[in-house]
Amino acid sequence: MLTDYVSRKQAELQAWNEAQGNVANRAANQRRMTNLGTFRAFALAYLKSHPMCSRT
Repeated sequence: MLTDYVSRKQAELQAWNEAQGNVANRAANQRRMTNLGTFRAFALAYLKSHPMCSRT
């Protein structure tokens, strides 16, 4: 369920970090994937695919 999300998010974060130049050399200035964000994406994907939660 998360294959598309992970690849899209990794590309987004890499592009953002590269656009920051030397500022992103410090780990504190980089954007990263988080467990909470990934769990949120999973929960949304799960609910969208669940037959009892489908929207019509």
